[in-house]
Amino acid sequence: MAEYSGSDYLGADLALADGDVIHGDIYGVRELVVPEGATIDVKPFDGVDYGEAVITCRRLRVVGTGSATRAGHGPGGGAGAGWGGCHDGDTLAQPGLGSRDGEDGLAPPGTFPPGHYGESGVAGGQGGGPHGGAPGAGGEQGGDSGEDHHEDGDPGTPGEAGGYKAAASNGDTTTDQSVQKGSAGGGTGSGGGGGSKDFDYDEAAGGGAGAPAGGFGGGVLKIICLESGNVPGKLESRGTLDGGDGDPGDPGAATAGYGNGGDGGDGGDADTPGNGLGALGGAAGGPTVGAGGPSPDGAPGAGGGICLICQGPWPLTITGEIDTRGGGDNETNFGSCKLFGVKVNTTGATLNTGHNDVFGVPLVVENQMWAHPVC
Repeated sequence: MAEYSGSDYLGADLALADGDVIHGDIYGVRELVVPEGATIDVKPFDGVDYGEAVITCRRLRVVGTGSATRAGHGPGGGAGAGWGGCHDGDTLAQPGLGSRDGEDGLAPPGTFPPGHYGESGVAGGQGGGPHGGAPGAGGEQGGDSGEDHHEDGDPGTPGEAGGYKAAASNGDTTTDQSVQKGSAGGGTGSGGGGGSKDFDYDEAAGGGAGAPAGGFGGGVLKIICLESGNVPGKLESRGTLDGGDGDPGDPGAATAGYGNGGDGGDGGDADTPGNGLGALGGAAGGPTVGAGGPSPDGAPGAGGGICLICQGPWPLTITGEIDTRGGGDNETNFGSCKLFGVKVNTTGATLNTGHNDVFGVPLVVENQMWAHPVC
């Protein structure tokens, strides 16, 4: 694997190989080739730098895959969950960590005295980026079943999806050559702990479910061809839904004379591989106490931006695929794709960019007459 950073290649060819990483402003390339079977990745944003690659070449040929998927802004972590009623206070759930510019989820404070009420869930972390998803809120605690309160803990609420130039959606109406990184999903809120019954220590309630992290945004891949561009392969800048899953709450332990409420589940870390899945709360430890509240699934990151510009006399021809969808194949928070050239031919191409009667503008196909003689 090689890493190619921004610099002048002085008219040399750049034949990339599987696993190579690109970033920055790469220019002065004669022919840029992504060969069949190779996947080339844009170096991910680290919260300060990277996440974008801009390449200027005379000729472009993409047979393999050029990918800025997951290279954008970082998601919020999932929230740790509250414990069940009659808990003895020995273990606190851990919050999930955010990634890049995403914030960590919250941890339950553990200050509620061990007793017949459960502990409420808490919020996840804010997603990174200018349109990062808001965190989900924690579920309310279960109350004392002997006082006619609801026994089960309430579910957490999902984080908001990341957006591209708008909250949780694509708000791009521009027709210029600008593209940007996709914002990330917010972390989900955790479930509340179930409630038990005052003065009944034979039964104890289940702990709430820990919550999953949000998904990453896509990065930026922009290629300027001075003569010709040919893409029979694939270019992508997808958002993801692959943050750490939430942990289930522990069940309440039914023990004669000393029930022990279940621990709340830990929140999912954004950098831990997962599927952004929520979890179930812990089961009730008896018929008169409550179960922990569940957590919903995570929020997807938004797709990023792909821009291809052919300034030369020959067409920009795309017969392969371009994909800027959000995490989980989301077509609400997809990123933008912009194609420019003397002639742009997408006949036979698969354009998973949200360009249809519902979503309209994000795919921009514009033919521009460049002052460039055929030679």
